Formats: sequence, C-alpha cells, structure tokens
Amino acid sequence: MCTVSVVPLIGGFSLAVNRDEQRLRPVARPPVTCRIGGVRATFPIDPVGNGTWVAANDAGLVLALLNRHPLMTLDSAESTVSAAAKHSRGGIIPRLLGALRLATVRDELNRVDPIEYAPFQLVGVYGRGVLVASSDGRDIRITTDVLRQPLMFTSSSLGDRDARRIRKPLFDSLVGRSPDQLTGQEQFHDHSWPGCPSFSVRMQRPDARTVSRSVIHVDKGRVTFSYEALAI
Repeated sequence: MCTVSVVPLIGGFSLAVNRDEQRLRPVARPPVTCRIGGVRATFPIDPVGNGTWVAANDAGLVLALLNRHPLMTLDSAESTVSAAAKHSRGGIIPRLLGALRLATVRDELNRVDPIEYAPFQLVGVYGRGVLVASSDGRDIRITTDVLRQPLMFTSSSLGDRDARRIRKPLFDSLVGRSPDQLTGQEQFHDHSWPGCPSFSVRMQRPDARTVSRSVIHVDKGRVTFSYEALAI
C-alpha cells in the first residue's frame, strides 16, 4: 500500500512516497547509505524482510515499489498465494541500485522471476526517463516513457482501481493543474479526507495507516533524500 508521485523539475525531478502499512508491522529503520555496485545508495529498511520500498543512488536513479492488488482469477490467486511465501518484494530494489541508467534497470528486471514475488509495481526515474514495471505474479510488463508531466501511482489492499479513482482527481487538482507543483505535491501527500480516511492519501484504518513519507529531489545531479516517520 503506497502512493507515489513524480514531479518534473527544470534540472531533474521530485519523487514522493507515502508508505501505508499494517499497524502491527514493526517500524522501519530510517535511511542508511551504503555502496552498491560502485555507487552510493540511500534507502530506509523494512525490518521484516530487510528490503526497501524507495531508494536513490548518487547517479540520480530513484526507485519506488508498490504492492499490487489486481483483480484476481482463480489461477492468478493461486499463483499469488504461492509467491507470497517465497521472497519479499522489498528485495527487488536493492538488486537494481547499482544501475547507472534505466536500460540497466530493465535488463536486471528481465532476470527477475515474477513467480518468486507477490504482484508489484516498480517505478524508476532517471533524468527525463520513467520506467514502470508491473507484475501480476506471473509476468512482468515493462514500459518506458519521457517525464513530461506529473505522474501518480497508488495502491491499496482495498483495491488499486478504487484507490486510483478516488486519489487521481485530487492529484490533478493539487499538482497537475497547480502553478506551484512542488507545493501541490507536498499538499497531496499530506491530504486526508475526514469522511474517507481509508482512501485518503495520508490514510488510516483500524488495521493500517500511513507510516512514513519519503521525498527525493534530483536537481542538476544533486540528490537529496528527506524521510519522515508519521504518527497518527
């Protein structure tokens, strides 16, 4: 469960992530920096799987991972159940962080066996390029595009389609049509509807809540990583 947004800047981009998790899940460790494949990478750590959901390396590559909750057929549901017992999705980003360009990320993703992981969506941004990899637990579909306008990706265990239907108009209003898109991005990721807390961007339910916000700015080659643990 997450909401990710990407806003293009003159010299780069801003990527923000709200992480939503079960209230009983252990608190994540704040970002650490280490060397992976010749570059320095920064990312928070989920203590359950020792992986991560968002990261940046000093070459300017930023990666974010969302769980997917697609409409299930009987066969795909069986595939997902078996995959959930194998590897944590949090291990996907670390194996990509040594990349210096999106083509390398794509090559490495082509080596990932989707059956080993529950469904996921991975967003990678480098310069003006955007890569989106979507897995249903059987196949991984990878697309690339140019970052021309603000983008939003979202998921919810209550249904990805409903989460997007509810959150996308707010994103368009606060970010897409705003003359100050960075301020709009900040407002979007802090937004809560009193009458709809379960599908708010900063969400809360009896069993889950938004637990952290990460904001990564890449501006003319300079990478800054801001991490905030949230309490409700």
